[in-house]
Amino acid sequence: MRWGGAILVLVLMACAPLVAPPLPTPTLPPTQPPAIPTATPKAIVLEPRTPTGEYFLGRADAAVTFEMFGDYQCPACGEFARTIEPTFIQSYVETGKVKFVWRDYAWIGDESFAAAQAGRCAGRQGQFWAYHDYLYAHQHGENLGQFSAQNLEAFAANLGLDSAAFNTCIELAPDMPAIEEALRQGIRQRVDVTPTFLINGDLKVGAPPMNRLAALLDSYLARPTH
Repeated sequence: MRWGGAILVLVLMACAPLVAPPLPTPTLPPTQPPAIPTATPKAIVLEPRTPTGEYFLGRADAAVTFEMFGDYQCPACGEFARTIEPTFIQSYVETGKVKFVWRDYAWIGDESFAAAQAGRCAGRQGQFWAYHDYLYAHQHGENLGQFSAQNLEAFAANLGLDSAAFNTCIELAPDMPAIEEALRQGIRQRVDVTPTFLINGDLKVGAPPMNRLAALLDSYLARPTH
C-alpha cells in the first residue's frame, strides 16, 4: 500500500493573534512489517513434441524413428516400460541414434482415456515423461479404479506438480478430442493391439526382449540413408 506524506499548509489570517497556536502533530502511517520475499515461480520447460503433437525423446533428426502405440492399462506395455524401455532409452535414444515417439492408443476402457488425458495434463507442466513412467509403475488391473480421477490427481501431487492446475485440466479434459483422434489414427494404421510399434514406418506387433529389439534397431541403423 502506498502512503502519501501528510502535507501541512499554514494559512496566515489578517486577524491572527500575536502568538501562534501550537501546530497539530501530524499523524504518521502505521509501521509496516518488512515484506516477505516470495519464491520465484518455477519456470515450465515443455518437452519436445512432433509437428502433429506427439511427445518424443531423443534427437528430432535421428536416423531411426521408433513409435510406440500404447495404453496405460496394457500389462504388456507396462512390462515394456518397466523392463526394456530404460535400457533402450539409454542405449539408443540418449546416444542420438533413435527418436522414441509416444502415441496414445486408449482402447482398453474409460480409465485408458482418463490416464491418457492425465499424461497430457502433466505435459502441460513439462512432466509428461515422468508421469508416463509413474502410470506404468502403478498399474493395478484393468478398469478397476486404479486410474480414477482421484488417483490420477494424487499421482500428480506425488510428483510435485501444481495440483490446482492439474486437477482443473483433469476436470476440463481439453485433450480428449486429440486422444480420440489418436485412437482412430492408430486404427487407420492397422494397429489393433498394444503395444504396437512403427520403426521408420514399418509396423511391428508386440514388444520383443531387449536383445531382439537391439538387433532390429541395429539393422535399421545399418541401412543407407538417402
